[in-house]
Amino acid sequence: MQVNDDALALTRHALAASEDRYRRLAEAMPQLVWTLDRDGTLDFVNERWIAYTGLTLAQTAGNERRRVLHPADRPLMARSWRDGAAAREPFELYGRIRRAEDGAFRWFHIRAAPAFEADTGELAGWVATAVDVEDRVRAETSLALLADVSDVLAGAVDEQRMFEEVAQLAARTIADWFAVYLRGDDGTVRMVALAHVNSELLARGLETARRYPVRADDSIAQLIAAGQSALVPRIDPETIRAHAHDERHYSLTSQLDLASAVVVPLVVRGERAGALLLVRGSDARPYDESDLRIAEILAKRLALTYENVRQYRRQQRVADTFQRAALPKSLPAIDGLSLDAVYTASSDDLSVGGDWYDAFPLPDGRLAITVGDVAGKGLNAAVLMATVRQSIRVAALQGLAPADVLTAAEAALQLEYQDRLVTAFVALVDPGSWTMAYASAGHPPALVRRPDGTLLELEAAGLPLGAPLPRERKTRHLLGIPPGSLIVLYTDGLIESTRDVIEGETKLRAALAHDALLHARSPAGLIRDLVIPGGARDDVAILTLTLGRRTHWSFESADALAAQSVRSSFVAALAREASDDSDLGAAELIFGELIGNVVRYAPGPIEIDLEWAAAGPVLHVLDRGGGFDLRSTLPDDVMSERGRGLYIVSVLGTELRADRLAGRGNHVRVVLPVRRRHV
Repeated sequence: MQVNDDALALTRHALAASEDRYRRLAEAMPQLVWTLDRDGTLDFVNERWIAYTGLTLAQTAGNERRRVLHPADRPLMARSWRDGAAAREPFELYGRIRRAEDGAFRWFHIRAAPAFEADTGELAGWVATAVDVEDRVRAETSLALLADVSDVLAGAVDEQRMFEEVAQLAARTIADWFAVYLRGDDGTVRMVALAHVNSELLARGLETARRYPVRADDSIAQLIAAGQSALVPRIDPETIRAHAHDERHYSLTSQLDLASAVVVPLVVRGERAGALLLVRGSDARPYDESDLRIAEILAKRLALTYENVRQYRRQQRVADTFQRAALPKSLPAIDGLSLDAVYTASSDDLSVGGDWYDAFPLPDGRLAITVGDVAGKGLNAAVLMATVRQSIRVAALQGLAPADVLTAAEAALQLEYQDRLVTAFVALVDPGSWTMAYASAGHPPALVRRPDGTLLELEAAGLPLGAPLPRERKTRHLLGIPPGSLIVLYTDGLIESTRDVIEGETKLRAALAHDALLHARSPAGLIRDLVIPGGARDDVAILTLTLGRRTHWSFESADALAAQSVRSSFVAALAREASDDSDLGAAELIFGELIGNVVRYAPGPIEIDLEWAAAGPVLHVLDRGGGFDLRSTLPDDVMSERGRGLYIVSVLGTELRADRLAGRGNHVRVVLPVRRRHV
């Protein structure tokens, strides 16, 4: 800052030349000026200092000097003076100095430099000048805040989060307290965001707001109703008392350090939607008209984005409701088949997409399954999705082959939507012959996981529905699907979450390698959690079909009664198939030890599956707990309960294995000491 540099140079020169000349020059300057002798003792302050701070030389040299410096700046200023004096070099800093006239702290640019004796070069003392830069700091702070707020508003899709982030930004810059109030359709006003940098004060403020919600006769509610701004330069105890609901409210509010306030309305398309409340404490400069203007600019920007977010939310709710209604409310129950499906909306974009899944029985006993994806987002995509899905249903119910079903759906699409693309996969499964006919329209290939863990990719070349190119779709056939196989249909959001399809396909194949998928209550949900544990970046639909009968139970680990009921049901199911010489007691003991271990260490849902394999009946237990050590020996401490149960299981059963499902728990399997009755 050139003005301060010139003043400092002149005073240093005058100090070295003549004390009397120095004093005359220092008094003539508009800056605050003070000097210290070579020992660091304050020996001069100019009249400008005395007029601004209200402190004489003697008062400034004493303990009174501390009260003119802002508490938050004192440590830095003391350290800067100490380090500068030790180096005997000029230094500068910014700090706030209290004005005696109104008690307000204002920002100053402070420069200090050593002065040396002209003849000996010895240190003569120190001279410092301070220039008021409050207006510049306020302008820079306001511009920086508005820029940061613009960044928040640019990506806002959730009004609550938007208000909270803006409140936190403002409470670090132009306010000590920052609150957002919204007015409901019934005229009631509620506080939706409150911020303060001091966590203890913030906790008090939140508790006060909880105890004393806004009433219709409160000033904030009246200002919102009138759509008016208000500037309160000084908040005194009588002001607080006049607005308190009762003595307790007055006492709590008095402890919050409220010294100056600004209220500005949030007006959305002429609607008085709410208000912003900015409050400063006793250590801050009181608000003035310039602060009010900045607050009004902030309120206008926030109100505009708030309206956009509300409109976006309304559209999103309509589209979401429509899409949920367009998806099947339930999946059909067919003997020998187990269906599961999940739909997950994008975590990056709240707009509803056009992904779907569907499954429905046909008159001839076959099962039709399909997934697809409409290009685009929002209500139009959801409407188009419903149209295509319904067209596929109608065509399949007429007995057409999968390729012809897609051709019929494309014809229906082009009647109204000639410029939209849709990918789809359609399959017809015959549970009597374990065969499947299928066709694709530009959709990711379905996968079949056989019981031995091998994967089959159902490639079916074909362009998306609506593609403006000649096409020839073929119906393909898969024969002799082994019982225990898992068929997986999905939309591309599952493998494009990282924007790397190869990586996504690798994750999907790794997930399908887990045997747990064949024994989970929701294999579609397990696939989603294993492939995209952090959430989907695009909409995802997954439909799975498990071939073969399943004997499955599930319950919450904390539900002891349910656990006992499942245990009884499990033993009964085992006994129906077991030979007379089977050790059902040992099998029940294995069940009890495994379930007891899970209940003890893995809170949450527990899934039980009974599989009859060539080696014998296999007990599968899936939990949501952390990993554990699958010991095959007794613990060193024979009295310890840890490890004993798994040791018993390993002795009584065979092929005990545990598979860790990253982020989803564990899958434990053991072959029981039971033989199947020959029929």
